[in-house]
Amino acid sequence: IGSACARHASGREGVKVALIGPEEPEDRADTEVFGCWHDEGRLYYARDNWSAWSYFARETVARFKDIEERSGVKFHVDCGYLGVAGPRYKGFKEWVEASENMKQERGSRIFSPLDIPAIFPFMALPSESMASFEGPGQGAGYLSPRRLVEAQKKIAKQQGSTIVSSLVTGLVRTETGWKIQTKNGEYNSRKIALCQGTYTGLTFLAQDLLPPLDLTFTAQTTALIEVDAEEAKRLKTMPSMVIQLEPIKYTYILPPIKYPNNKIYLKFGAHDLNRTLTSHAQVTNHYRTGPDPAHVRKLALEAAQLLPGLAIQSVQGDSCVTSNTPGKVAPFLDIALEGLVVAAGGCGHAAMGSDEIGRVAALLALDGKWDCKLPREMCRIRYRDTSRL
Repeated sequence: IGSACARHASGREGVKVALIGPEEPEDRADTEVFGCWHDEGRLYYARDNWSAWSYFARETVARFKDIEERSGVKFHVDCGYLGVAGPRYKGFKEWVEASENMKQERGSRIFSPLDIPAIFPFMALPSESMASFEGPGQGAGYLSPRRLVEAQKKIAKQQGSTIVSSLVTGLVRTETGWKIQTKNGEYNSRKIALCQGTYTGLTFLAQDLLPPLDLTFTAQTTALIEVDAEEAKRLKTMPSMVIQLEPIKYTYILPPIKYPNNKIYLKFGAHDLNRTLTSHAQVTNHYRTGPDPAHVRKLALEAAQLLPGLAIQSVQGDSCVTSNTPGKVAPFLDIALEGLVVAAGGCGHAAMGSDEIGRVAALLALDGKWDCKLPREMCRIRYRDTSRL
């Protein structure tokens, strides 16, 4: 969101923009600040079952081609999306309605488990499930968060933005705006768009001026399932997926992706509801110690059941954290104080909607105007304790 905000703000003639934040650490033991964009796989889709998130995603995905062309950085693959759900899922009725709407409005298709082998011969779905398929060309697939951030930063720099690779440690109000304190120096600005990700709710840079934001945090476990080039070729038509068979739990799935270590991984991810995260220290520990090995094994078993005969080379676990606004209805996207815009609470959907969220944040910061098709009240900041306001 931060890099997207910098791109859109720097596109305004006469505006000086600085994008300030740390680079991805080479070793997690050397940092206490982690980013969900330190990854190679995030899915995106056009489903309308999360209205705000669908809006942000559709606006963002429509710009992918332009961002790639302007930056010269390829960051997404239009491989389609397969949503799978069953009657035990508490939102199943709404899921079916959304699937029917997608079929009518965007040409997606609805399948039974018996239909799947003819389309994806390497896949087997549970008998009680049904599937909705957004094919290639319908605005669904996966993206590399690392390369998307790289592309946004590259365009922002081309437009005159200054990139400062340093951790911000504090904000101080001044007579003319804000003083930004970093580990490597201080900067002055009239306006700020604060895009701290999870840390907006943990080490909020405006915590001396505002009460804590009403954000909660969910631990995520991912299993990176290594396959060789031959197996990846067998799975080459595999779409991004979400499987929702339990009342509240779900599994998100990315097809084979080559990672920076030149290995190819399938990615299976799910909430770790046994881990409660309420502090910076707990988040740091979650990233550093890694997920519960039993949870990783469970995800690997799901992979073997979904993809019969899967030739697994190795399995390793990884950790992630999701920051959630109340009800996960929309992100916080609001003017918190004069000259201070906050964009926070991605609810696990922010990567695919990041460019539009960043654009709206940039215009809020520059002009104080709400340039978005969603009701402004939907994205208002909510605080845990309003007595300090």
